[in-house]
Amino acid sequence: MSYDPFDGVLLDDPRLPVPGALGMMLHLRVARRLAKSNGWSRPSLDGLKARAGACQELLAQGLLPATVRALRAHGLDLGNPTTPHSLASLVAHLEAYLLEVDRAGYLEPDVALWRAVDLELAGLRGFWIERTAEDGPIAAGLRDLVPARLRALACVPGLEGAAFTLATRKGDATSGLFGSPQPVVEWFLDGLEEHGGGLPNALDLAEPDGWGSAPWVPALENLFEGPLDLAGHEGCFQRGLVEGPVDLLRHGAEQVCAWLDEGIPAKDITLIHPEPHKVGLFLAPILAAEGVALHVRGGLLPLLASEAWSPLWTLLEGVQRLDPCAVSAGLRASRRDDLRRWADLLAVADQDGPLSFEGSFMHLNDWARAGAQATWRELDALRGRTAAAHDWAARLEALAAALRLPTDPEDFFSPLGLMKEAWGNEAWSFADMLTALEAFLESARSSRVPRSPEGLRLVTPDTLLEDWSGARATLILDLSEGAWPGRAADNPDLDWNRKAALNRALLEATRAAEGDAVFPPALQRFWLPRSEHGDQIPRTFQMEAYAFNKVLAMTRERLVALSPGQDAEGRLQAQGPFWNALEGAAPWAPQATAVHSGLRWLWEGREADPRAEARATAALARPEKDALTTQAPEPDRVSGVREVWLKGRPGASPTALEGLARCPFRSLAERVWGLASFDARSRLSMAVGTLVHHVLEAALTPVVGIEDWPAAFLAGAGVAPEAGADALLPVLQDLWTANRETWLAGLGDAIPQEQWPQAVLDLEALLPNAAAALMLDATTPGPTRWEIAFLYPERMPLAEAANWRKTPPLQEGWTRTLFSLEGELGPVDLDLGNGRSLAVMGKVDRIERWDHVEGLSFLRVTDYKTSKKTSLDAYAEAGAPFAAHLQTPLYMLIAEAALPGSLSTAALLPLREEEPAPFTEHLRTLAEAGDSGAWRARLRENLARFDARLETGDFPPTPGDHCQRCELGALCGRPVDVTVETDEGED
Repeated sequence: MSYDPFDGVLLDDPRLPVPGALGMMLHLRVARRLAKSNGWSRPSLDGLKARAGACQELLAQGLLPATVRALRAHGLDLGNPTTPHSLASLVAHLEAYLLEVDRAGYLEPDVALWRAVDLELAGLRGFWIERTAEDGPIAAGLRDLVPARLRALACVPGLEGAAFTLATRKGDATSGLFGSPQPVVEWFLDGLEEHGGGLPNALDLAEPDGWGSAPWVPALENLFEGPLDLAGHEGCFQRGLVEGPVDLLRHGAEQVCAWLDEGIPAKDITLIHPEPHKVGLFLAPILAAEGVALHVRGGLLPLLASEAWSPLWTLLEGVQRLDPCAVSAGLRASRRDDLRRWADLLAVADQDGPLSFEGSFMHLNDWARAGAQATWRELDALRGRTAAAHDWAARLEALAAALRLPTDPEDFFSPLGLMKEAWGNEAWSFADMLTALEAFLESARSSRVPRSPEGLRLVTPDTLLEDWSGARATLILDLSEGAWPGRAADNPDLDWNRKAALNRALLEATRAAEGDAVFPPALQRFWLPRSEHGDQIPRTFQMEAYAFNKVLAMTRERLVALSPGQDAEGRLQAQGPFWNALEGAAPWAPQATAVHSGLRWLWEGREADPRAEARATAALARPEKDALTTQAPEPDRVSGVREVWLKGRPGASPTALEGLARCPFRSLAERVWGLASFDARSRLSMAVGTLVHHVLEAALTPVVGIEDWPAAFLAGAGVAPEAGADALLPVLQDLWTANRETWLAGLGDAIPQEQWPQAVLDLEALLPNAAAALMLDATTPGPTRWEIAFLYPERMPLAEAANWRKTPPLQEGWTRTLFSLEGELGPVDLDLGNGRSLAVMGKVDRIERWDHVEGLSFLRVTDYKTSKKTSLDAYAEAGAPFAAHLQTPLYMLIAEAALPGSLSTAALLPLREEEPAPFTEHLRTLAEAGDSGAWRARLRENLARFDARLETGDFPPTPGDHCQRCELGALCGRPVDVTVETDEGED
């Protein structure tokens, strides 16, 4: 019982709804099969989308294949089934598609909902209803007026009907919407008043909260019928025609800044644009420079435009067209230096064709030429390749790995698994595969958690229908012809004539039923594109007109509509009906006496602000060595915040100092100003990391203080050393089950409670890895090779440690004693020189002592990371342990100071690996600094710099990899957004 069409209502069916991308692949499979059997041409991507859209429209109306065929008895002509766009061929496609969905083990939601209602009306169970009389009627909206959903609400005996949140007036009078005295549902569903009188359940209307809250609401009674009487509202209700699309964005930014200067918070401002994801890419950096975060709503990003798939898609498209510039764009995302160097040469090619690729190799250095030539041979061979569809999926995975393209675990590998499931044994050429891949990537959506809506909201008009509750100020961008309202799409498989024929047959079927049908077939009719009330509002615009009316009625203080008078090519373009409906609004123009945005200041050629220039210079990306000495401008210094930054603790923690090293401004914003810098996805990852820590702590607590804890741990778990991780997994699962609710509650406000199910899924996916990590750790006979080379270089020099074929010494004779779990170390005072010291203290995941029979001994500090090993390589980069990743060596210093006379090491445990082994390669970087005193001196030197920052209030922003998930980009003034590959959120 997985699909819940309404709140508290579940289908009596354990199957999941078919994912959109998988559904598109099934449509492609059916379309190609029918094209082959009927002698049609191979379906194009546009044709496939049209056919899939027509099928979804039929299902939403409850017109299943058997229902449509039955309408032949009422005068419906289905046409010739061998004709590509006939109703007969469409019904055959739909029938075959539904069979494919069943074979794949999924359900089509509208079909499952319709059949469940059939069962309920027959006295059988179709739903599990978990609602009571106290719950009242189901809250419904416009999306529930489609027949497939309306039939369930109106006819299922166990439901108490529905209350539709819809307005019945344009403003504050009772004239009805669009000049009609009828309820609004009459305008959105033909015949509800005429044929819905006998529906078993009650259907009520409830006006949206806040409808009519606009100060100009009395004027809206004349909306769409003539000029608006907006006398007295000239300063708060305006429209303006700007020159072109670029001017639209810059003037929009100026208006937003003007509202901010008036005291309207960003979260109370809404921007509306027909294509928010397209303009959001331009608006986000413009507004970020003004200190405003932009939150784009209106659907998740298609995978075709995601960071995980866009480079690979662009590359393959370039290979098909032999376009060197497109191939270059894809290769630029590679982490291979030779391919990026080749991409630079391809980018300047002046012609398409194979010669451009072959000629580029002569300009490459020898170290890059071999790899580039091998890659080109592999890519060129794809163009002539024919293989089974599932083999193409495996080939794409191998290609992404070979090119070292960014492969996000959620946005790449999860959809890839679905793709492998959907792509069967059909033989595909390269062109066939590209068509299927484009259809899949356009249908699938990125799994990235959207940013929290604390900033400015940019929404699509469709979002207004259900997910918008008003705003203090609203800025409408682009009311030109075809923008909003959009042009009605013409579908050759289900055009207006075919819909009209279906409507006539449904009316005839209703007359033939003579009132016996519980849900009359007349209620399954389609909208038709006619005009109402003197050609005021075409029927195809009415849904969008309702959203437009909602904006005007629920904007509480300020409303501005801007529209471009020219398109991107400079051609004049007409304005649409919604622009004409605003006749009477005051003309908009940027204020002549005040400049509110920095963009306008620079655009109009005014002198640059010296303070802004100094801030921009301080925020430039620099090498790490230079970044450590970069200073904030004097006016931006924030002195006297040391105690607040320490948060009342007697010493600074390694985590806090590491944050100060990475980006001083972010550290200030988090620890002093109390701002949240992590996005929702990062907070979820950190919450999962907390849960993993709880599980591992609970597993090892019984062996704290015991000598030879690995043997005691395995004995206590009842697991033999040779048993493997699978034998240990049930122990961790039992611990999780016993403590699940307590640990989840302990997360507090780290993540909202509605994200708990996702956190649980992520944690349970990591438990096998955690079991493997504990099993590997408990059965490891000795330290890692880098620990041996770091502690005992006379036994294994660094050069030998780098030879992985050489077995490290000292792999027998060790006894391990677990000192503490999640325990505090310190505070201890570290001498920084010049009479200064820094108190440091920290909480370590695990600390243990290793004792050897030869009298050797050292301490190991272990830190758990919910990441893969590749992301830990940054800890071993030159300079990293002394600045951006100083956590591990600083813990070593604290451990040695807290437990005098001991040597120490530190290990990181990457828990997203299937067999997590301790990562200690950062010890090589420390050893390469010189003898044991050299790395300590260098670390203390940098700690002195950080201490000086705290003393002087010097917190400049430092761009880097950490910017990818930082929410403070609108405040720090960094010049660019930094995009990197990542698979983790820091623990």
